Formats: sequence, C-alpha cells, structure tokens
Amino acid sequence: MTTNTIKAKTTKITSLFLALVMMMSAFAGFSITAEAKEWKKSNVLLAQYSGQLVSYENDDEYTITISSLDYVEMVITSNIPMDVDIDPDLYAYPFKSFFARDVTKYTFRFFESRGTFTIRISKGMAAGFNSTGNYKIKFYNRTPKPSVKKLTAQKKAFAVEWGKKSGVTGYQIQYSTDANFRNAKKVTVKGADNTSKKILKLNKGKNYYVRVRTFKTYDGKRYYSSWSAKKTVITK
Repeated sequence: MTTNTIKAKTTKITSLFLALVMMMSAFAGFSITAEAKEWKKSNVLLAQYSGQLVSYENDDEYTITISSLDYVEMVITSNIPMDVDIDPDLYAYPFKSFFARDVTKYTFRFFESRGTFTIRISKGMAAGFNSTGNYKIKFYNRTPKPSVKKLTAQKKAFAVEWGKKSGVTGYQIQYSTDANFRNAKKVTVKGADNTSKKILKLNKGKNYYVRVRTFKTYDGKRYYSSWSAKKTVITK
C-alpha cells in the first residue's frame, strides 16, 4: 500500500474565494443550481498529485484538510478503470461519503467545506488482472471571474465597471496599451460592493486593453480568480 503524506499527512489547501454558497450536492452528476453556472470559468491549478494503479486490494490514500474553502474542484483521471472513495469528517461538507467504481474520471466539488477528507484510490475490477495504470489528482480554483460591463472613454482617462461577485475581498484591474498586457499596470479595488473605477493620468488618444479579476484574502495571503475577457477603449 502506498500512503501519500502531504505535509505530515495533511495538506492544507487554504481558502479560496468567494461567496457563502448555499449547501448543495457536490457529487458530479447531481443537478446543480444557479450558482454552479460559474464553475469552469476559472481554471487556476492549485495543486496536483499522481500515483500508480497496480492492485485491487491496496489503496493510495490522501488525507486533505480544507480550511474556509469555496469553489474548489478536485478532478481525478486515470488511463484504466479505478475505484475512488471519499470519506469526510463531521465538520466537512458534504458530510456524506461517496464511492465511484470503475471510473476513468471522477470529479468532486467542495462548497464551503470545513474539515478533512480522506481520499482512497485503487485499481478497478474492470481494469483486468494484469493491467497497471496511472492516475492524477488536480485541485482547481473555480472562483467565478467578473466580466467587464462598461468601459467609457474620458479625457486622458477611462472608467470601467464590472459585475459584482459576492463574498470576495475585492477586485484587481489590469490595463495596458499592449494586447498581451506587457508592461501592464494594476489597480486594486477593495470591497465586494465596489464595482467601478476611474483610471486617470493616461495618454491622450491611446488604445488601452482592460481586464478585471476577483481576489480573496485569507490568512494574510491573496488568492485570485482568472482574468475576465479583455476589452478596449481609446482615451479622449
């Protein structure tokens, strides 16, 4: 049996962003309410682990502690069928244990989790007696990113407005005269309710590319979503 000890058997995936989401089913395949439409909009990889599938009896085991977690998704993939067992403690959500048999991909979504999850992965019966395979576990930040709603040209300036995302610490604006955001400047706006900003002291008649992302501060560290789609404005 292979036991993966991640930071003394406990990996602390410290908190990532976003709103107090209503408790709902986190198992892939269940119906998802409106909040889950934001899934997949951010694809920031937080951590990844890998292992080998050899025996039916022996499991690879991971014990992962999740603290103040919102919108994080675990994806396990394998090149042969595998069995996946997830067992949370009483302080975690969802409280229910989940088991998937003979799958090559398994997705588990954490909504407002607080606690420890034990994850066991073993070779599935459908894989065949002599086969061996490999699997990967990836944890993604699925924090919803904002969208730029309005970009208004002003005299040597522009005003930008974006969609509100509840539960975040604030937003970050990035702007540049380069489409690839080389030599870009960033402006931080604190507070989830503050969804507009005027950027001053720019060059006249210049084309600026603008995009926005959310962030949440936890334990003194700032976690970001991915960037919104970029938009352009020409200053007056």
